[in-house]
Amino acid sequence: MEILVNMLICLFIAGITYALMSEGLWGAALMFFNVLFAGILAFNFYEPLAALLSSNVEFSRGFADMVCLMSLFIVALFILR
Repeated sequence: MEILVNMLICLFIAGITYALMSEGLWGAALMFFNVLFAGILAFNFYEPLAALLSSNVEFSRGFADMVCLMSLFIVALFILR
């Protein structure tokens, strides 16, 4: 089962690599910097947002960090893209 999961991850990475490579060098470089800056923004602001979310929404205490980090990353990447 472990080999199957590793193969699926390798296929996923190969697919993403092909998708970015088909955009050309300039598009791939722009996407790299978009992902880098979106990650920086998400890591800077997810902890205060998660603390606010977990203090106001009772059932979100266990997964507020993950929800805030993913949401901030997706929104920042969408805006930068």
